[in-house]
Amino acid sequence: MIMLRSMDERGFSLIEVAICVLIITIAAIGTYNIIIYGNRHIADSRRMTEATNIARAMLEKLADDPASTDFYPSDMERLPNMSWQIEYLNSYGETVPDFEIEIADPLTIKLTISWRQDQDSRQRSVQLSTRITQGLT
Repeated sequence: MIMLRSMDERGFSLIEVAICVLIITIAAIGTYNIIIYGNRHIADSRRMTEATNIARAMLEKLADDPASTDFYPSDMERLPNMSWQIEYLNSYGETVPDFEIEIADPLTIKLTISWRQDQDSRQRSVQLSTRITQGLT
């Protein structure tokens, strides 16, 4: 027995189904890439915020006692591969040696925190500075 299809009983052809699957696959891959890209930038922003908070905490301790060496914040291990550099500057922007820190007035403390990202080998850094007047008379 042979079944004949009438003109109003049409279905999808194989080529139409294949094109539909291709379009949905391309859209899904694009959406996936956008999500991955967004998550990577969220992680980068989180690390940048953590580094800024660590730098602020270090600067507060250094502003209280510029010659102090006990300024290591407790949450520093949140940023792996991190390093920091402290530079003391006088009012002319010249570097102040360690033995003159107590007599430089005003004193600018410039702190740079650097780290490497996990996903790539790019170095990131945050630089904060503060100017303190020690009130020497």
